[in-house]
Formats: sequence, structure tokens, C-alpha cells
Amino acid sequence: MYLNIKNKIEIILYKFFKLILVAVFKRNGDVLPIYLLKKLDKNLIDNFARDINAINIPVIFVTGTNGKTTTANLIASGLNKAGMKVCSNINGANMTNGIFGSIIERYSFNGKFNADIMVIETDEKVFPYIISKINPDLVVITNFYRDQLDRYGEVNTTMLSIKKSIQSLKTYPVLILPSNEPLASFVGFNTKNKKFYFNVKSEKKEFNNDYNNNNNDNNNGKSNNDKLNTLNALGSDLDDHNLCKREKENSNIALTDAISCPQCGNILSAYFNVHYTMINYCCNYCGYKNAAADVEAESSGDDYITFNFKNMEEFNSKVKSKGFYFKPSIQGYYNILNYMAAFLVLKFYCIDDEIIKKTFENYSTKFGRSFKKIVQGIECSIDLVKNPSGFNNVLEKIFEKDDCINALFAFSDRDADGRDISWIWDVNFEKYINKFNNIAITGLRPYDMAIRLKTAGIDIKKIKVNHNVKKAFNGIINDRYNYGNAVDGSYNCCNYSNNKKKLNKLYIFSTYTELSNLEKIIV
Repeated sequence: MYLNIKNKIEIILYKFFKLILVAVFKRNGDVLPIYLLKKLDKNLIDNFARDINAINIPVIFVTGTNGKTTTANLIASGLNKAGMKVCSNINGANMTNGIFGSIIERYSFNGKFNADIMVIETDEKVFPYIISKINPDLVVITNFYRDQLDRYGEVNTTMLSIKKSIQSLKTYPVLILPSNEPLASFVGFNTKNKKFYFNVKSEKKEFNNDYNNNNNDNNNGKSNNDKLNTLNALGSDLDDHNLCKREKENSNIALTDAISCPQCGNILSAYFNVHYTMINYCCNYCGYKNAAADVEAESSGDDYITFNFKNMEEFNSKVKSKGFYFKPSIQGYYNILNYMAAFLVLKFYCIDDEIIKKTFENYSTKFGRSFKKIVQGIECSIDLVKNPSGFNNVLEKIFEKDDCINALFAFSDRDADGRDISWIWDVNFEKYINKFNNIAITGLRPYDMAIRLKTAGIDIKKIKVNHNVKKAFNGIINDRYNYGNAVDGSYNCCNYSNNKKKLNKLYIFSTYTELSNLEKIIV
């Protein structure tokens, strides 16, 4: 609608550049073509953004620290199965160039935009810029945790930047938020936007206190109860706050990055579930607390999950069902939250429950997102790790089913990974020191990871370092039955004679830029 002859030529050039990158260089060609076109036309982004807004196509933004790729792809997959033509940066290129590359790719040579709806995964850093260009109808926020401090700064700064960018809009997009996560939930606090919340029903309250009494017994916003269950930001003895005792090795170092109230800065009082994740929180000074969940998930046995609805009529008057039941194709506590966020979006657009169920039960992950592949007869599982919260969640998910593993760490600090690697010291390796059989470490910063694992208490004999990714991979495959150079397999943490099958797996933990090197070997 707003595209001129020059823009139509840019569409042709984009498709040509991408064809060369994919066909000749075997690279994902979303980002570089936009980088080149911006050199030719400084108004490229503004022109195509203005056209998208004029078309008035529904736009969904998905952002957050962890889970945004899975959530966005679940949404796009469900919409596709419902027969809609979806524009999405499904390959995970979530910075400005990647986002607009996926948009321009959907244009035909004559300038027509060939999509019914847009699902855009957006990096937290560029979200304020992207939302200033394209008006969304719906914004999904998964969570906020510390992630690459050298790029983003403190997590509160990231959250406030996103909140302000949403409030600056002339329109009011619907917000889909996790009620259990104080920072993400705060984005909707005191805004005019419609907000809908999701959460996982707690199987157990790890910390027991008089939360409800404290929450309702405020004196000018300040509680008189001195025995609150608070998360002590200074790391003092939690028993002093009347919390139940937990041995050090059973604690989770990165319980949450929302230690203080995002509204007033005071320490939050909180309940935690068995995953050491907040389920209820309250500031006993200003009264900020978690919102009631509109959709709540609970286990139904045999790996099935049920979503219970509490407010779906207000969310969408066409939704008449009261519950949703399915068997997720990807496991893990945080993936359930991703499913719920995707579910709310799909129901917002009136997608049938049966289509959603088929989408969720048959969804296959992208490389690096709990991706599994048989290589040389070995089951390899690959996870992207980039911050303490995500890494802790991956470890917890793995050791729920396996009590001993072989592991490959591909660890680097290129720009896309983040130069600051201090976050690995907040990953709770101490909890699992006796659960690693053999470990190979590769990448640009392998010795930093080796020192971290050694400091955690893992036997140095188990660890081998090799800067060459392929050699490190082959080495751990060949050593999988051994323990720390014991070539006869005389001892390993899994009892070799009885548990050989357990060691016929390899778990790979990779930073972002090493995924491409691993993909060449594994896929």
C-alpha cells in the first residue's frame, strides 16, 4: 500500500541475496540481506513497517528471556494448522534485521504481503524499537531473568524499558503474562491494557507461612509481622526468616531474579513450588502481588497436562469450554508455561481445541531446544544454555529421569553469546556433582567452564577439554562407558554392568554461536 518502485526492487534484491546465501553458502539468509539493503536505503525499516501498519494485519509479539522461541513457534504452528498464512521469524532471528527479513520475505515481487497474521519473536533488547515501528494486537511475555548483562544490563532495566514502550503506544495491545513471575507480570501492572495471566498449579508449597494473613494485614502498606518468609537478597541464613531448612546441595542458586519488588524496591515475600519457582508473592510494603491466573495447568498423570480456565469468557466470548487436556511433546516445567502462553493466544483467535491439541502433541523442537537426534547409535539431546535460570531448568529436567549422564559443554563468548560469562557461577552444578560420568568441554572458553565444574566438586578426572568441537564430540562418544580415562570401564557413576544403556546417551549444553558448529556434526 505504501511501497514504491524502489521498495519493490528491494524485495527482489532480498530474495536474490537470500537465495545465494542458502544455495551457495548453506547459511540461513534472513539477516545479512537486510544488513546490505539498509546500506542502500536508510528508510528501509520505516517504509516496510508503515506498510504493515497500513495493511492492518493482526500482529503478535513474543518476548522474554527464556522460552520465546518455543512459544512463538507453537503459536505459528497452531495458526498454520488452522489454515492461516503466517508470517513468522521461525528460525529464531529475533533482532531487527532478522525480524524484517522474515517480513520482507512474505512479500511477492509486485509488493503484495502474503500472510493473514504475524507472529514475531522479539529479542528483549530490540523490543522497544520494534514496537515503536509495528503496532501489535497482542504481546506475550514469557519471563525476565538475568541474561548477558553486558548486552542488556540489569533485568529490572530491561523490564521497565519494555513496560514503558508498551505504555507509549496509542493503542492498547492485549498482554499475555505469567502470574508467577514478578517482573514479567509487572509489565501489566497499572496499565489500561487487557491482561490475561497463566500459571502452573503448585503440587507442593515448599515454604509455608502466613502469606494470606500478611497480605491482608497491612498497616499503611507495611506489615507488622516480623516473621515473614522473605527471599534474602544479601544471602544471609534463610532460617532466620523462619523458612524451612534446605541443605546447600538441594538448594537452587537462581530461585528468581525478582528478589525485590519492582514497584517499591522492598524485598518480596513468596511461596515457592517444588521447582523452586515462585507461585505466590507479595510486597508487604506497597501491596504489589501476583495476579490470579486465568489459565492454570496441573498434571493429570501419565505425562498428561490439564489446563483449567477461570476467566475465558472475558478473554474470548466465543470460548465455551472449561478445560483442555493434552500430552505435551516436550517436557519440563518451563515448557508447560510456554504451552499455556501459546494456548491463550490461539484461543484468542478462536482456534479449535482439537487443532491446538494436535499442534501441542506433535510439535517438534528446533535445534538447540531440547532437540534429539540419534548419531552413531547414540541418542544426543541438545539444549541452548545462556543464563542461570535456563541452565538450572535444563539440568532439573534431565535429572528427573536420568541419575547419571555423559555431557558435552560447548561454551563460547562471541558477541551473540554475550562477553560476560560470570553467569555460569550462578548455575547450581553443586546439586549434581555425582551425576556426571564423563564430561567433554569445547568452544572458545572451555577452561572457564572446567574451572566452574571443578569448583562445584566434580572430579577433574571426568573432564576433558578440546577446542575442536568435532574432536570433543567424537571423544565423549568414544569415552561414554568409561570413567575419567579408565579405558576398561572398571568404574563409573552408573554401575557399568547394570546401566550400560543409560550411558548410551549424550547431553549437549551449548551457547548460541556453537549451535551452528554442532548442527554440522549432528544433523
